[in-house]
Amino acid sequence: MNTYAVEGMAWLDKDFFANMQNDKKRENLIELLKITENDSYILPFSPHMMIAVKKQKHGK
Repeated sequence: MNTYAVEGMAWLDKDFFANMQNDKKRENLIELLKITENDSYILPFSPHMMIAVKKQKHGK
């Protein structure tokens, strides 16, 4: 089971949507999201989280 931050730290950027229009700032925001999306210490900063699990097949 893995827990991921949906918004991550990016929601703290008050100019998020404007910054996503700038190539360099978008790269930085996406990198920040990748680095922090599964960090258990930073997860509480995201207002929403997603839990992902993989169903295992049981053979007979």
